[in-house]
Amino acid sequence: MTFPVLKREKLAEPGVKQSLLLSYAHSMVAYVEPWVHRGIGCSGVPNFDQIEEMKDRATERIDGAIIANWKLHGVVNQQEIEDGVRKAAEVVDQQNAEQPGYVPMTDTQAKRDSLLEEPAIAAVLQIIDDALSSPSAYVEPALFRNRVAVKAGGG
Repeated sequence: MTFPVLKREKLAEPGVKQSLLLSYAHSMVAYVEPWVHRGIGCSGVPNFDQIEEMKDRATERIDGAIIANWKLHGVVNQQEIEDGVRKAAEVVDQQNAEQPGYVPMTDTQAKRDSLLEEPAIAAVLQIIDDALSSPSAYVEPALFRNRVAVKAGGG
């Protein structure tokens, strides 16, 4: 069996790689934020075109594995991943600004400075980091650990 390999020239156009990375990161943050902060599992979240899409843990596995594989093969580095996740958090904040009870992740400089420690964002980064080593790229450990922290008042 031969697995298809990404042709790097597909990502050579300016902005294509960043756009795809942001799309995967946004999908992850948009799902993980309500899961970790409010205990909402399978949920409809708006994509970049403001069209609601259904997201679940399987979506997280796929997006996390794609980003992890890109990192493994040198397509992206850790800084690009973190930058993409930061930008995705800003987009998710904008998309949820009118949602009752939504607590923004990036609305102050202090929050932006410590964003990578914010429970939902920490969960996203952990899912990516664990994607190649956890059984079947399971996302539950990162989700549960960070949900418990929020419920305990740590996030």
